[in-house]
Amino acid sequence: MDYSEMDYSLFRLCDSEPIDALEAHVLARAYGEAWYALYLCEPVGQHVIKGLDLAIDFGPCGSRRN
Repeated sequence: MDYSEMDYSLFRLCDSEPIDALEAHVLARAYGEAWYALYLCEPVGQHVIKGLDLAIDFGPCGSRRN
């Protein structure tokens, strides 16, 4: 997966504040890679990780979608 093309945003669930921590970006990229490995398509839309109070919004469409 080409990370320069990966379009996502990160934010906290409790107050919708954006997150720009390096660790969160590493997690989002690993999550996207794992999703692609399992489903052979990029993640789309909002994915919530409640235990971390984190949401990853991958946007309306992935670059590999047909």
